[in-house]
Amino acid sequence: MAKSVYIDGRWSDGKDDWFEKTNPANGETSWDGQASSADQVSEAVLAARKAQSDWARRPQHDRTTILETYAEEVQKRADQIAEAISKDMGKTAWEAKAEAGAMAAKVGISIKAQVERAGTAFSEAAFGSMHLTHRPHGVMAVFGPFNFPGHLPNGHIVPALLAGNTCVFKPS
Repeated sequence: MAKSVYIDGRWSDGKDDWFEKTNPANGETSWDGQASSADQVSEAVLAARKAQSDWARRPQHDRTTILETYAEEVQKRADQIAEAISKDMGKTAWEAKAEAGAMAAKVGISIKAQVERAGTAFSEAAFGSMHLTHRPHGVMAVFGPFNFPGHLPNGHIVPALLAGNTCVFKPS
């Protein structure tokens, strides 16, 4: 059995109820293990809070470079990701492959949006001046859906990380 909980850089077993994940396409068990306990969820949130200040202080270029590397790795592993998605939720192989591709593509889209919408701006106005700045908000919780288990969470996690936030992710 694989370790199912990743907190603060370490894999461990869940400490709550045992469950089985079944592929709806064929009824086979795709995964089984123990869910995270409430204490483990709290530990994950605390770890994300602890990491957030360092992550937020990283220069935007560094965060962007890390996420570009992530996109490259997703592309390299697209077949494995597609197979995992297909086995997990019964999605057809071609659709799961498209989802893996969308995961990699989301990084570039998010970087472009970050450049266009974030940063700082200053302008004079009739009443004085206007200052626009962006800052991270902190820890974000992301709950993975059944129908797009990779792409939809990725679509929240990538922009959050680019903006200097950290995330706690609960897969479907």
